Amino acid sequence: MNSQQPLIRATAESSAITDLAAADALGVAVADKLKAAGAKVANA
Repeated sequence: MNSQQPLIRATAESSAITDLAAADALGVAVADKLKAAGAKVANA
């Protein structure tokens, strides 16, 4: 059982990093949409 602990931990860390990367990408997409909306308002 103990021999699997490092693997489980590595998988969890990898998953957390993937989640962070996805959240970061989502945040960039949201920021771009907000910028685009702001540009539309400024141009109106």
